[in-house]
Amino acid sequence: MTRTQLTALISVLPLPLIIWQLVLQPNSLNFWNIIAVTLGAIAFSSLSFVLFLGARPRFIAYHLGQKAHRILAVVGVGAILLHNQAEGFVHHSHATHQAASYGGNAQTIFLIIAGLSVLFLAKKWLLYTPSMIQTAIKKSAFIRYDWIKWIHHFNLVAIVLMGLHVVFINIALGAPLAGSLYALYLVIALGFYIPMLYAKIRPANAAVVNVQPLSSSMIELTVTTAQSLSIGQTVWLRKGALEHPLTIVDKQDSNYTFIVKKVGRFTNQLAALKTGTPLYISKGYDSLPSFEKPLIYITGGSGVTPALAAVNVWEKQPSVPFHLYWSVRTMDDLALDGYFRQLQRTQPQFHYYPYVTREGTKQRLTAQDLAQNIDLETATITMCASPAATKAFKHMLKELTIDDLITESF
Repeated sequence: MTRTQLTALISVLPLPLIIWQLVLQPNSLNFWNIIAVTLGAIAFSSLSFVLFLGARPRFIAYHLGQKAHRILAVVGVGAILLHNQAEGFVHHSHATHQAASYGGNAQTIFLIIAGLSVLFLAKKWLLYTPSMIQTAIKKSAFIRYDWIKWIHHFNLVAIVLMGLHVVFINIALGAPLAGSLYALYLVIALGFYIPMLYAKIRPANAAVVNVQPLSSSMIELTVTTAQSLSIGQTVWLRKGALEHPLTIVDKQDSNYTFIVKKVGRFTNQLAALKTGTPLYISKGYDSLPSFEKPLIYITGGSGVTPALAAVNVWEKQPSVPFHLYWSVRTMDDLALDGYFRQLQRTQPQFHYYPYVTREGTKQRLTAQDLAQNIDLETATITMCASPAATKAFKHMLKELTIDDLITESF
């Protein structure tokens, strides 16, 4: 599903709910009731779709789905708050008060989880704050990322409470059928979300073959599984209660290779795994771009792994130019530098541009560097880096009037 298709789907989702509610609810066509119904439908459809996207449906690109997930969560919570204000101008009977309490409880849970998520999961907003605030927030982040991810699932309770609110308030208003379409939205979302939760407790379906250090901060992890996966796909690798998305960079029969940078609790655990350790691997998401046009990958740090996956497929039939820009902080991060330099010597179509920003000559990728690339205007451009680096790379390309990009961030 493309970004345009996803945006169109999200835009029309509230409309059936609005029409259904206004048609079936008695005496519904007054101004404040229409506003309240509209805001309630936007909140319900947005948060149901958040639940759906949280299940990581495979027909929506992972990075695109996660971006929509974050935006819709904000839209949904904001619509709930505005819906409550609009309801204050609608004179419902006393019988609706009990139903309203379900909505109030749902709102409280949403706000608590949204606040925790903003502070400890979705930190891109920190890029737009003064460095003093960024430092203070990071120092106060004593709650572990994986804890918040599990707390995040309590949104399911809030969405069920929101569904009960809709059902009981419509019964009180004398329009019990009005809640049926809301129930359908919720059932569809749960149909995707509950199997995803079950996957978190499924038994292991893979095992460690080898863990090979590439540098002091990066490892090559090889696992074996009976699943059929492809190079370039993103999978969720789980050990115990912890999981992390990783890109498959190579494949030999039933063995799959990942490049992992040791930056957190889980990735350091992966580096210490022994041969034969059981793991769980999810189904694969996404795929590599086609090799019909020249390829340009602009990467930062461990964001080079999608590019490495593409290189490993491309070099079997190098019919178009491949340009790799890799920006890292230290020489130790250039764990794959030898491989890329060797490939550049043997493959005339492969062009490699490494940048080390905090050691040696401290070189940084610039818009002028990109402007010298003769394939820039015709290539498929993919960026994969941290949020801060992605923001900088996008700004460079904007200077060059390039805005057709595939963006992945971590």
